[in-house]
Amino acid sequence: MEQILVFIFLVIVGVSQQEKVDIVLLPEKDGKVGKIEIEKDGKTTVVDKPYQKVNIIQGNSEILTKESVTKKYKDQLEALPNKPESFLLYFEWDSTNIVENSKNEFNKILEKIKENKPTYIDVIGHTDTAGDSAYNKKLSLQRAQSIVESLIQNGVSKDIISINYYGEAIPIVKTKDGVANSKNRRVEVILK
Repeated sequence: MEQILVFIFLVIVGVSQQEKVDIVLLPEKDGKVGKIEIEKDGKTTVVDKPYQKVNIIQGNSEILTKESVTKKYKDQLEALPNKPESFLLYFEWDSTNIVENSKNEFNKILEKIKENKPTYIDVIGHTDTAGDSAYNKKLSLQRAQSIVESLIQNGVSKDIISINYYGEAIPIVKTKDGVANSKNRRVEVILK
């Protein structure tokens, strides 16, 4: 099931002794939205339409236009983080060398980093089930480290990179132990 990320932001402004709290539901790029139910004083308000605004204190709801949301909440919208992007790099068997097709994917990663300037980058190493479990754990770390080194060589700050490695524990394609599978020999790079 495709996971729909719903962006919600709260605008909190002190108004004399009372707070004003607005929730505005923003759609995904494809127009899809999720659903929020707000309960207050026994009354439930459903927020499930693009650009629907609800004032929690007053309980009123209205549908705004995209243009009015963009204008009124400009600062808040600009402060929203980029949606995480995930890339998979595949490796030669029993190696820290990426396969030829993954070289283009690595270049896409570098382009996205320059374009979006992520705050964090997760680099996660994996292996197939061919070989000993302890060896595969070490190999997954070495694969992740090789990608981190390449990122740093291309100007990415090491301060925003984290490494995780799982060996054969999280395969894309489930196989029996001892099976070589090219889809499982990978490093996932997540830009946040």
